Amino acid sequence: MAEPKQDQKEWVRSLERGLHILEAFDGGPNGMTLSEAAKRTGLSRATARRLLHTLTGMGYLKSDGNLFVLQPRILTLSHAFLSSVAVTDLMMPHMEQVIEGSLHVSSSASVLDDTDVIFVCGVPAKGFVRTSMTVGLQFPAPLTATGRAMMAQMPAKEMEDILERSALTQLTPRTIIDRKQLHDIITEATKIGYATNDGGLDLTIKSVAVPVFSRDNHCFASISISCHNMDIELDELVEQFLPRLRSAADSISRSYPTSVMTKKTKAV
Repeated sequence: MAEPKQDQKEWVRSLERGLHILEAFDGGPNGMTLSEAAKRTGLSRATARRLLHTLTGMGYLKSDGNLFVLQPRILTLSHAFLSSVAVTDLMMPHMEQVIEGSLHVSSSASVLDDTDVIFVCGVPAKGFVRTSMTVGLQFPAPLTATGRAMMAQMPAKEMEDILERSALTQLTPRTIIDRKQLHDIITEATKIGYATNDGGLDLTIKSVAVPVFSRDNHCFASISISCHNMDIELDELVEQFLPRLRSAADSISRSYPTSVMTKKTKAV
C-alpha cells in the first residue's frame, strides 16, 4: 500500500484503505474472502473486515458470509468516466452499426445494479425527434428488455430473488407487474436468448435486448434497440434487429472479454 507524502496533511487514511479494498478485486466472478482482502492490501484482518462490511452495507459489495463480490452500484462512482471513455469506446461503434440506416431507432447498453438496470451509454435515434436513454438512468430490471435479458442468464434462485425484491410500478397501461407473468417472460428469454418490451416503459417505445458475455461466458451487460415508431410491430423489430444485436454482442465479447464492467456485476 502506497504511503502518503508527509506534506499531504489532509490525506484521509480510511478513504485510502477503502479504495485499496476495491482495487484488490481482480475482476473474476468468484469474489474475495476476508483473508484474501487483508493479504492483498496489507491491512489487518480487523481493518479489512470493517471496510468490507461498510462497503457491503453501502451496496458496493455483496457477501454470502464468506465471499465478497463487487456490485454494479460502484458504477455510480464513475458515470462520467463510463460515458466518456470506458464503455463508450468499447460499445458505441457496435451500437452505431446496429441502428445504421434506421430511423426512429436508438440503441443503448446497460448493466445490473442489484434489482435495477443502469443505462451506461447509447446512440440516439435519427429522425425528427432524436431520443435515447440517458446515461445513469435506472429502472427496475424486470420492467425492461435489458434487465430481462440479463436476468435470463442468472441461476433460477438469483433471478427469482431479484424479481421478488424489485419495486414493480405500473408505468403505463402495458407495464407488466405480475411477478408470475414476469417470471414466465424471463424464463422464455432464457430459452430464446433475447428479451423484449412492448410499451412497458413508454407506450410509444418497443425494445429488443440481448445479453453480452465475456469469453468465460460471464454475462456483464446487455445491449438493446428501442423503436419510437408506433407503426412498426414488435415482431418486425425482432426480425430486423435481433441478428444485428447478436452480432454486436459477439463483437463486443471478442474485443473486450474482461471489461471494466466484468468487475461490477456477478450476473446485465
